[in-house]
Amino acid sequence: MKGTSETKTILPVIQAFQAEHNLKKVTVVADAAMLSTSNLDELTKAGYTCIVGSRLSKVPYEIAEFRKTTALQDQQIVVSEQKNYRIVYQYREKRAALDMRNIEKQIAKAEKAIAGQIKTNRTKFLTIAADKKYLNLELIEKARALAGIKGYVTNLDIPDEEVIACYHQLFKWKPAFG
Repeated sequence: MKGTSETKTILPVIQAFQAEHNLKKVTVVADAAMLSTSNLDELTKAGYTCIVGSRLSKVPYEIAEFRKTTALQDQQIVVSEQKNYRIVYQYREKRAALDMRNIEKQIAKAEKAIAGQIKTNRTKFLTIAADKKYLNLELIEKARALAGIKGYVTNLDIPDEEVIACYHQLFKWKPAFG
């Protein structure tokens, strides 16, 4: 079904599963790569609840505002209410440490590319302009500001901690699907 929107394929599968198992309610739990906003809207219109990992391309407003007065603490939760959804953001020190290690690896890779020691393909923090290679400091700072933060989009009316716990159940199942 190449080129088919996930909702055109996922809705019939969910509906068939629901009917086959005689389920009254179904909650879809997926990582960020699985569902777009329009797909979330379609699932919601069809009467399903969901918890989906959020893609973070910039520091959410609520976290930026929170950080103006207080540093994020381990397990800190900040919530953003949207039109049809709630986004639960959580900061974890362990995740931040891993993110920062990966950022430093990417910086080292970009520096090697600048020095001509490796090819430039797939180098996250490298910018090439007019045959000049340089570190993209703005992108590095943005990545550092996001370190440790994970978002979860939901239309469920359950406690924030439960949203996060339910999402983390996904990774117990995911290896079974390859």
